[in-house]
Amino acid sequence: MPSLLLHADKTFRDQVVYATGHAYQGCVFEACTIVAQSIGPGVFQNCRFNGCVWHLNLVIHDSDQWDEFMGGFAAIITKSLPRDHPRT
Repeated sequence: MPSLLLHADKTFRDQVVYATGHAYQGCVFEACTIVAQSIGPGVFQNCRFNGCVWHLNLVIHDSDQWDEFMGGFAAIITKSLPRDHPRT
């Protein structure tokens, strides 16, 4: 298991934040650009995202890697994105 650089209970504002190789626990991200440079490990536990964008720099060469991405970062990204309000 690779070692991850731990960040706990921190607030990141208007920063470029690297997801790959890092573990974030209880962090808040406000107006950040979050960069995933590969499918490698990255952890976000009990984190909040406000107005962030994701920059994905990925090479996926087989279905196993795609499945890994969909079960890992894709789930995190989906939870972090704002939901559109229904139009009336």
